[in-house]
Amino acid sequence: MKKLILVFSGPSGAGKSTLINYLLKEFNDARLTVSHTTRKPRDGETEGISYNFVTKEQFLRMVENDEFVEHVECFGNYYGTSKKAINDVLKRKDICVLDLEYEGAYAILNDANFKNRCVGILVLPPSYNALKRRLVERNSETPESLDKRLNDSFKVKKIAQYQFVLINKEIEHSKRQIIDLVHTLKAEET
Repeated sequence: MKKLILVFSGPSGAGKSTLINYLLKEFNDARLTVSHTTRKPRDGETEGISYNFVTKEQFLRMVENDEFVEHVECFGNYYGTSKKAINDVLKRKDICVLDLEYEGAYAILNDANFKNRCVGILVLPPSYNALKRRLVERNSETPESLDKRLNDSFKVKKIAQYQFVLINKEIEHSKRQIIDLVHTLKAEET
């Protein structure tokens, strides 16, 4: 079987993390990569599991050394997926899962070393109001970050980059769609 790289993108509050966690529980041969970031850990986040937390200087040195397949600055912090992180997952598992902002997703979906194995999955909420409600219910956003996330959410300029677009109206239905999609992709590769 060809190793798969599933690239999930979508606005905060669309349900990406819920769908990814469900997928990881359902498929023993899948694993999420651990990205690098310069932001401070949030409550409950663990070094090496949630992110690899690094300083801005360390991050920029990695950029200079061409260690990232993608990296972006988002909300004042740097985020990046190292080539090593992807290759480490693919050495042990058949499915590498990434959760990336739009620009990072575009980079890997078009990267010469990975694009033939990549499948882009864009997860969207059913509406602007549904997204706003989800973000407010999280109680994790300042008024400023809420406005920025909402304003950035529906500016998907390169939707054609994604092979699949999932409108997450009802989470149980969306979970079934993701599982069916992975089964189909795995069957196509055999």
